[in-house]
Amino acid sequence: MELLEFQNNLNRKWQKKIHHSCWVAFFIILFVQLIVFFSYIKFGEIQPNEILLYLSVRVFLPSGVNLVSLLVTRWALISPRFSVEHKNYAVCINILVVCTVISAAHNFYFIIWMAPSVALFYSTLFHSNRILTATYVGTIFSAFVSMTVNIIEGDFETMASMSYCIITVGLFTCSYYVSRMIIRHHQLQLDYTYQELEKKQQLIERLDIEPMTRLYNRKAFERNMQETLNNSEKIIGYKDKTVWLLVFDLDYFKSINDTYGHINGDKVLLAVASVLERGIGKDGRVYRYGGEEFTALTHLCSEEKIVEIAEKIRKEIELLRFEFDVEKRITISIGISPHCKNIDAKRWMEKADDALYYSKRNGRNQIKIYL
Repeated sequence: MELLEFQNNLNRKWQKKIHHSCWVAFFIILFVQLIVFFSYIKFGEIQPNEILLYLSVRVFLPSGVNLVSLLVTRWALISPRFSVEHKNYAVCINILVVCTVISAAHNFYFIIWMAPSVALFYSTLFHSNRILTATYVGTIFSAFVSMTVNIIEGDFETMASMSYCIITVGLFTCSYYVSRMIIRHHQLQLDYTYQELEKKQQLIERLDIEPMTRLYNRKAFERNMQETLNNSEKIIGYKDKTVWLLVFDLDYFKSINDTYGHINGDKVLLAVASVLERGIGKDGRVYRYGGEEFTALTHLCSEEKIVEIAEKIRKEIELLRFEFDVEKRITISIGISPHCKNIDAKRWMEKADDALYYSKRNGRNQIKIYL
């Protein structure tokens, strides 16, 4: 799994958890609001002519704001038109709205003004300074909303409300910078881990590469072949296309080494490897199986297409010329076998080898398919 895919999957999990916690907070707040309301009714804290006003200001309005925020966020999360990052913003705004409603509509104590700081710490889960900064701006706004509500309702004196607002903004700012440090620390750890994984991946790739031709080696071929067989059900689902195994063997290569030396023999191998890579291209992967023998595994393609690819490779190799003997003609025999149902790696390789040996026995420099 790629790092970006892993991060997106992790973000989706946090989106669901944060949105779920917002729903839980919504019902808890509504429950507490109703408990407080009935307690006031019981002890005569609210006059009959004030009931509707109290319900509107303390229950219906804040609950309505929370509910709209929850439903809009829910729609954003399930909508395919928004990216993962946009959905991260949506859930952070959702938790900020819920916390702002708490601090503005239920700020019976000064500490409740700090409720939006919860949204700040939630936003650090997405490890994005942009989301964190946007949430921080929202918390500043919530502090001014709480101050305005307090002044209008007369719960605190104007100077006291302004003092509380300044203190709250200061605490939010401290929380913001602490959150930035947390994100930075996490990013440094992530960068280090990613660099180490890249080093290990490069090491694995070096182990899979044959040093001279720079093609994949036999070990990589056997592993990729088994991976292909493990995905047999997907391959069989295509009617006219399948994965093909090709085995290439240079004709009379030993005579080249014996006559012109191993250095010139290596030049031939390098040239042939280049032709094979070019010929197979994006349609598959080429491997040096051993000595003068090469293999290739293609992606899904038709029989007509694989014959066209193999024939083009055969002709291009036949046209190769070398300084050690410009008259020397290099040829190659090719055996091909398609993937089929209930086949194992050993049998698949045997079928391709049988096709190759048929080419060798019948004049070389040709292609044979074992269906």
